[in-house]
Amino acid sequence: MINASILVKHGATQRKYSKGKIIFFEGNKATYFFLVTEGKVKMINTHENGKEFIQGLFYAGQSFGELPLFTDETIYPATAIAETDITVLQLEKMRFFEVLKTNFNLHFELTKTFAERLRFKSLLNKEISGHTPEHRLLALFHYLKNNEKKSHEEFVINLTRQELANLTGLRVETVIRAVKKLEKEGGIKLIKRKIYL
Repeated sequence: MINASILVKHGATQRKYSKGKIIFFEGNKATYFFLVTEGKVKMINTHENGKEFIQGLFYAGQSFGELPLFTDETIYPATAIAETDITVLQLEKMRFFEVLKTNFNLHFELTKTFAERLRFKSLLNKEISGHTPEHRLLALFHYLKNNEKKSHEEFVINLTRQELANLTGLRVETVIRAVKKLEKEGGIKLIKRKIYL
């Protein structure tokens, strides 16, 4: 989304985190803009019973945790964790705002990203309430495929069963059963445990 060289030019620093390390905790003050340059980051909320709910997964070229930079409630609403070994660029909030002030196209792209994420959350909330596990998963798969603009190609779902459970509020066992049922009904294909739509 935002070219890494632009962030470096404005003073961004590179940080590396090994798999499982916390980048920031829910409730920490939001002070940086983050861009993944390598690896995968997940943002989660953890319930009292220890169950994880994934708020988002972010890959190379994607930013994360930026929403509270724009609000009066300047704390992170979720915890960010390195899902793999990762490298990120972090740019201090006011410097990041300077980048946006001097580059309308970047500001516009960021706004589009926010709109897409809100659309995803709206879709997920709608599908989670009152629908079968199969319906929830299929809706998520179609959203992911459409978001990648691959409507006419076979599309692989690059998420683990655990991640699917944490994104949809289901149990892993329920996801496994629902995936098998969807395959039987012809809604998806399973090839070497990978889900194809």
